[in-house]
Amino acid sequence: MPKNNDKIIESKDEILANVLWKLLELRQFLTSSHTHTAWGSAFKKALTTLKSNTESHHEQLFSALELIRFGYLNGNNLSRSYYIPPNATTEEKKYILLISRTLSLVPAKFKGVSWNGPLSRELLAFNSFVKAMNRSLRNLCEMLTLSMFLNGDCVKDRQDYLDIALSLPFLYDVNTAMGIIVKTYLEHVIILSKDNNDKAAIRSHIPEALKKLDGTFTGCINVKADLENGLVFWDEVIIAVNSLKTSGAISNELASQFINANNWLSSRRP
Repeated sequence: MPKNNDKIIESKDEILANVLWKLLELRQFLTSSHTHTAWGSAFKKALTTLKSNTESHHEQLFSALELIRFGYLNGNNLSRSYYIPPNATTEEKKYILLISRTLSLVPAKFKGVSWNGPLSRELLAFNSFVKAMNRSLRNLCEMLTLSMFLNGDCVKDRQDYLDIALSLPFLYDVNTAMGIIVKTYLEHVIILSKDNNDKAAIRSHIPEALKKLDGTFTGCINVKADLENGLVFWDEVIIAVNSLKTSGAISNELASQFINANNWLSSRRP
């Protein structure tokens, strides 16, 4: 950040860049010398490895890594489970829980009508942690911005204060819709497969499982596109988890939860 008026910041983009840079440093994604930590390297690798036409997941990936660091993004139950997926084994329940929690960080696109799909007590409980954390991160971004103006690091006489506020990350709360969509999809695949673990047989039921989504989530603009976008995000999280495992930033047990869930998912994704 500028130390004197000779280097005062004028443009909105420069202000946002400084805020994001400081956020990454405070959350230990960057060191004070502006080099990547293990978490920063995982973040960068996940965002740059995949070449996809889907939307950016910068905020969602940042949230996922923070939740992993705090011990909330895993396949363990937060409380007593009140719902048992049909025909699912104990391991499959854990896989579905972890995958649905992860994808619940990604927003789905709606037609502007009320939600008419199923609900999930487990995902709602997890969502309370996500909202609390994201709102704290939003407050941190706002305080970093305010600090820059109070310290005289930025031009104060300007007309784009609202634009700056709207451009800061973590503006909107996330809901559980995407998590419920993937959870419902995977449960349909399990039901249709009827304990048949043959990969070819499982994949033969995927079109029917996708068709059932259209009838269940009628409020979504394109539920299949939402699911595809969510699974791209899952792939990014897996890249980050593998990087964190290699660097020793997370335990092998936690990394194995993601890796095993990903192996199980590989024959069941569209």
